[in-house]
Amino acid sequence: MDQKLMREFVEKKLKRGGYTNIAAANFPCGVWIKEDTKLYAVCLFDDPNKLAADPWRIDRVVDYAAQKVREQKQLECQFLALVLSDDFSISKQLVTGFYPRWFIDDTGQPVIFDGQPSEFCDLYATLIRKERFLDRFNGKRIAINRVPEVTLMLVILNILIQCIVAVGEIGGKESALMNMMVLQIGEFVQKPEGWRLVTSVFLHFGWDHLFNNMLVLLYLGALAERCLGKWRFLGVYLISGIGANAASVWWYVHQGDLLVATAGASGAIFGIAGLLLCIVLLSKGHFEEITLRQLIFMMFFTLYHGFAESGVNNCAHIVGAIIGFVCGIIIFCQMKKNRAEGR
Repeated sequence: MDQKLMREFVEKKLKRGGYTNIAAANFPCGVWIKEDTKLYAVCLFDDPNKLAADPWRIDRVVDYAAQKVREQKQLECQFLALVLSDDFSISKQLVTGFYPRWFIDDTGQPVIFDGQPSEFCDLYATLIRKERFLDRFNGKRIAINRVPEVTLMLVILNILIQCIVAVGEIGGKESALMNMMVLQIGEFVQKPEGWRLVTSVFLHFGWDHLFNNMLVLLYLGALAERCLGKWRFLGVYLISGIGANAASVWWYVHQGDLLVATAGASGAIFGIAGLLLCIVLLSKGHFEEITLRQLIFMMFFTLYHGFAESGVNNCAHIVGAIIGFVCGIIIFCQMKKNRAEGR
């Protein structure tokens, strides 16, 4: 998970929990204080690799922060180190020290090892609130500078490929890139060129086909990537797209439609929709601005439109959604296992 986004996510939670940041911009960590029956301070660290190289740095920095807080507040203060770390092995290396410490994993949830305090001025309850690693959008608009980077790169790559194909078709010619990337069922059966299962995910039959897919990808991809991180998101996207294409080959061969050529990102996008459907169900029917009813309606409408028209690869849509949903279950179980082992 992106460290900058993770830090912003945790800082928002600290603010909501009544903590105030008093550290200067050049201070080696964030220092968040809260006055209750006594003074509490959370020292926020966001560079686990640097800390792993010098495990006692946490104690030295917290000592320095304690001195500054006491100079400002003239009060005794209880301290907790909060370390952002998406690497469980690094977290285990850093668990030993004079000051108590918690860790925040790549899902934005607290990890508390044995021997560490289980509570710190209601901080645990603040951190585990039912929120996801996702910045809300302004109304219906998606600002370009807030779109996760992998989603944006996928959109740019698809547009770039379509531009090259369009240039190659000037004068009524066949595009060499189109011929190289498209998944033609009969030719694939005779000569299984495995890369076509991948390349056809990034190829589209015209600008309308591209525009419709990219619009949905920009919206659903942004939600999924912010929730799961760029590598998990990209993994689900590619696995869904490749799996949907492989299933399409089997389906069209089974139907005897060997002359069919298929391309497009819709199988991969349906994989992301299936992933989000899993997340919405696990979030008890609502995830940020998406509800279970909205997501099911969108998927149903797209499938209905596909069945109502000819030339639509409905097999890729259905299989992509199933793959994405299964990936969502696997990712959820893995995250749950990681949190359990971390405590």
